[in-house]
Amino acid sequence: MIDLSQNCLQHATDLRSSVLSLEERIDQDPVAVKLDDIVDTRSQLLTLGMVVSNQLPAVRAMSTTDKPFFKQKDTQEYMNCALVNLETVLGAMARLDTKIGDLRAELQMHAQDKTNHRLAVLTVFSAIFMPLTLMAGIWGMNFENMPELKSSIGYPLALGSMAFIGTAMYRFFRKGGWFD
Repeated sequence: MIDLSQNCLQHATDLRSSVLSLEERIDQDPVAVKLDDIVDTRSQLLTLGMVVSNQLPAVRAMSTTDKPFFKQKDTQEYMNCALVNLETVLGAMARLDTKIGDLRAELQMHAQDKTNHRLAVLTVFSAIFMPLTLMAGIWGMNFENMPELKSSIGYPLALGSMAFIGTAMYRFFRKGGWFD
């Protein structure tokens, strides 16, 4: 029993190292960490949890039994040590599960930030091209009484105004920090 409880304690220590490694990797480069890494670590934790939850009641029962074999001093010490090891693993698992949940939330938050940044850039480009589309739509209508159509500088004036508006809006958004 003591060996089984020590194996569980060692697995909990290994999982703790794995979680700390994941945390360092997320802090250094969140893109390098995949959600599967976190899910695999949590799966290992749940497996360990099932083993401990199956062992703990049996060890508790054996440590409190009235049988003469379990009343011997050495046996009682081993059972108490195994019980303490399993309860320690149980507490460590609760903390590790919370930490894994936090890592998952942090990874999802980073992915959401990337998506928000991409949407902000798309919004800016849409805002830049909206007035240009309006101008192209108006000048694309086939009317006889449009003064720009008969002017010799109408076409260059339309292109120039579109370029000016697009450039001015791009600079406005760049200055406002929309592309950072």
